[in-house]
Amino acid sequence: MLLAFTAAGYRIITSPWAVLLPFAMLLTANMFALIGLTFTASIRNINYYGFYYTLWLTPLFLFSGIFFPLDNPQMAGGHAETTAWFTPLYHCVRLMRGLAQGPLDWTHGVSALWIIAVSALLAVIVPRRMRKRMVY
Repeated sequence: MLLAFTAAGYRIITSPWAVLLPFAMLLTANMFALIGLTFTASIRNINYYGFYYTLWLTPLFLFSGIFFPLDNPQMAGGHAETTAWFTPLYHCVRLMRGLAQGPLDWTHGVSALWIIAVSALLAVIVPRRMRKRMVY
């Protein structure tokens, strides 16, 4: 889709680093799959998935910098970006934008390491919780 828009004349992909976008997408998908599995292993009733969507995924989209910039001093008393730093989607958005539009700097590397670290941590937690869940 991004390539189609770029071919149509819209300058969405402007960086040669865009060749790494599929790898970044895999990292993002892996992390969110592990987050979902962690929640799945934690709930006792299928009705609790409503909490996952309402209290977790929706705020992530609102406070990740997708729809509006987070560096506005009027947002959350100027602390919106600091708060968003602790959410996973913020790092995914920042990494994808950097790869697609450039220029890359050290903050994009920090975001990639953040995604990898959270994925590694959850890759240890999820199997343990699932095994514990399956025994009951």
